Amino acid sequence: MAPAAEMWPLEKLYSRPFVWGTPPDAIKWSRTGHVLFFLWNAEGYRFRDLYAYHADSKKLVRLTRLEQFQDELLKSSAERDQRRKKYLAPQGGLGGYTISNDGSRAAFSFKGELFTVRADGSGEPVRITRTKSPEADPELSPDGQRLAAIENGQVVVHHLSDGRIWQITDVPDAADLTAFRFSRDGRKVTYLLNLGKERQQVLPNYSGRFVAAPQFSRSVAGDDPVEVALEVVSAEGGKPIRADLGDWGGKIYGADSPIWSPDSKKLLLRSVSRDMKKSEPSCRRSPAMTSFSLRISSISEKSSKATRSPAP
Repeated sequence: MAPAAEMWPLEKLYSRPFVWGTPPDAIKWSRTGHVLFFLWNAEGYRFRDLYAYHADSKKLVRLTRLEQFQDELLKSSAERDQRRKKYLAPQGGLGGYTISNDGSRAAFSFKGELFTVRADGSGEPVRITRTKSPEADPELSPDGQRLAAIENGQVVVHHLSDGRIWQITDVPDAADLTAFRFSRDGRKVTYLLNLGKERQQVLPNYSGRFVAAPQFSRSVAGDDPVEVALEVVSAEGGKPIRADLGDWGGKIYGADSPIWSPDSKKLLLRSVSRDMKKSEPSCRRSPAMTSFSLRISSISEKSSKATRSPAP
């Protein structure tokens, strides 16, 4: 007679490490090189590190071990507060990363600092920056030789071979740069701008010795969308070209990060109309930036029709 199955208490089912493990996340294939990257915790805990699986050699490599990373310069106000630091939420690990086309190198931002690491695991991650000002949303150029990131609201490029650093955008204070991408040939960069500010609200925090009420962006029903713009600039810097966003103009919701065509001559951008009833994937030609749109009818309808309409 088989023994009765063990009854597991809720504490065991809903505490780390989870019995079912921690699923891999943010999975990416290199364009060449047959290397698969992903974020994972092999022991079932919360903190996700970066891994690479080399399909040709069937080799799995753990590329980072960042949970114990500490730097006094980078401690948040909560980490410095003697009371609040006792109640910090567990770290989630890496939130994202970028890889070179051949899969030989990856880069990421952790606690606002930039790092690169070789995909074969032959060395520890190399820290590129150590600044009080955070760097976010890093992207490697297709050849893996340049690393760009958003710093103080601008796109800044680091050359990983000769150490040069340069800024390629000049976004005014009234606008926010929200996303950018290298072209597939590495010669151009496109980026999205919010030309205004969302409604600001306060969020009181009572956990410290004094009540803090930092502001955060939060729209409410009836607010108009913040106007957006799409621009293209040389990867070496220079005067940007602004794209024509078609009939809807910049008053749109949910503009996704643009995608470059393989020949680096076109951009694909998806946006949602201000009444949130239509979705429009649009193709923009670079560098002249004339455009045509593939429009999808109301998202509330069961069937949709698509038409190609030239830009005026």
